[in-house]
Amino acid sequence: MHNILLACLSGTDLLMGLICQPAFIAQQFFHIWRGESFSLLCLFSYITMTVTVGLFVASLFHLMLISFERFVAMKYGLRYSTIVTTFRIAVAVACCWLIVMAYVFSIFVPALRLIPWPLICIVVSLVVIIFCHISVYLVSRRHMIQIISQQVSPEAKAKFLAENKAWKTTSIIIGGLFMSYFPGLLLALTFVLSSSGSLTQRLSLSLRPLTFSFYILNSLLNPIIYCMRSTEIREAMLRLVKKQNN
Repeated sequence: MHNILLACLSGTDLLMGLICQPAFIAQQFFHIWRGESFSLLCLFSYITMTVTVGLFVASLFHLMLISFERFVAMKYGLRYSTIVTTFRIAVAVACCWLIVMAYVFSIFVPALRLIPWPLICIVVSLVVIIFCHISVYLVSRRHMIQIISQQVSPEAKAKFLAENKAWKTTSIIIGGLFMSYFPGLLLALTFVLSSSGSLTQRLSLSLRPLTFSFYILNSLLNPIIYCMRSTEIREAMLRLVKKQNN
């Protein structure tokens, strides 16, 4: 089940690299070439921003599902197979993408623009992620104390260590997400707090493409972190590379 969610997250990261990165480069190219007077640039920039933000939210949704899956695996290990099923994962992923598609199609439906889709999705996802990680940390700490103080079977110990390592990998992924989002959040806060037309506000607008690049490059961090943390994924990737070279 965990690998299914990882595959969904990697698909979102792949879409970010195939669609948003080239579109963002083209947007910056046309901006330098024609300036703000190019009317088609405004529409292209708006569509690019909307699709990119939609994929940001999709990536955050998948991280939320992975965090919840880790929470169930650590807290309800005996009932895991009955709680986390392929059908429920498929329904959860489909619901996430339906919300993202509704936000993207809000470009063409003025009534949908009144709903602050990104803000609601980001707040809900962060609340769930923080709750799951605090809960899993407490459960993991309690289990580690039990392993140290009591005699447990090697199978139970190995299972706990594997689940704990997967949770730590998810924590690193979320840490990378916050690091990628922090420059943009800081810039947005600076823009809001600055007076209109001030030097600080103009500087914030000038740095917006740089922070946008941080958002996009977050999708590059996820596969790198998983390859570094997971021996299984790393060996599979190396086998694939060797096969292509042969």
